[in-house]
Amino acid sequence: MAELQKPFDITDYEALLRDASISVLQDVSDGRTKLAIKRMGEIDIKSFQHACSLKFADGDWQAKSAQLCSSWEERMGDPHRSPFKRVIIQGNLQVCI
Repeated sequence: MAELQKPFDITDYEALLRDASISVLQDVSDGRTKLAIKRMGEIDIKSFQHACSLKFADGDWQAKSAQLCSSWEERMGDPHRSPFKRVIIQGNLQVCI
């Protein structure tokens, strides 16, 4: 009996890319280099809060920062979100990062 092929899943593709990237980075590092890998879309909270304190200096920047972080995390948690932009060029669907 022929084996059914699993449909293409973007999360599987992202996992393959992540694993390949980690493997390559480990091969080129000399053992003294410390690398930190974040998940796509994660926010560095301290840096984000600092930027909000500069941008919203006259208002309640802490509340605005919390609101924006919460909104961003909600968008990143949407299972229908895709990090790729899809455009049609001369009738062909193109996927861009």
